[in-house]
Amino acid sequence: MPDDEYVPIPCGLCRGTRLHFDAVYTLGSYADQLRDVVLRMKRRSGDSLSAAMGRLFAQRRGQLLTQYEADLAVPVPMHWSRRLWRGTNSPEVLAAGLGEFLGIPARRHAVARRRNTLPQVDLSPHQRFQNVRGAFAVRRATGLKGRRVLLLDDVLTTGATCSEVAKALKQAGASTVAVAVLARAQGPGST
Repeated sequence: MPDDEYVPIPCGLCRGTRLHFDAVYTLGSYADQLRDVVLRMKRRSGDSLSAAMGRLFAQRRGQLLTQYEADLAVPVPMHWSRRLWRGTNSPEVLAAGLGEFLGIPARRHAVARRRNTLPQVDLSPHQRFQNVRGAFAVRRATGLKGRRVLLLDDVLTTGATCSEVAKALKQAGASTVAVAVLARAQGPGST
C-alpha cells in the first residue's frame, strides 16, 4: 500500500486485532532520517521541529487530509507527569499546525490520559493493547456528535494507543476517526 493513506491493516503480530480508527495518513516509514526526526521532536527543544514537520506533512499530504473533511484535530494526549518531565507533546504541535492548514479547530484538551501508562517501546504487541486499555477519556463530549476527527500522533506502531483514543472519541459521538502520523513502524509480516 502507498505511504500516504491506508485502511488499518496490522502487522503479522497484531493480525486479528480490532482497531477503532477508520484510516491512517502518514508521511513515511519509521526508519532512517524520519525516525531520527521523530525522536528529536520528543525532546524539550522539539517544538520548532514539530511545527516544521507539521508544515511538511501539510505540504506532502494536504490534499488527502483535505479530502477526509475533518471537523477537528485532536492530539493523542500525554499524561501530565510525563508532559512535565518531557516539556512538550509533539502531537499537540502537529494538531495545531494541521488544524490551521485545514481550517479546523485543534482541541488539545479534548481527550485526557487518565493514568500514566508504561512506555510502549519495550512492550509486546499484546502488552501494548493491555497497557492503554481504558487509559483515555473524552473531556468534552459536547461537540463530537457526528463529527469527523483527525487524531494526531508522531508514530504508529501496533496502533494500540490511537485505537484506544479513537474508541473513546467514538463512544463520545464522533462519527469517524482518521489517524495522521508522521511515521508508521512496520512489524514482521506487515503488508
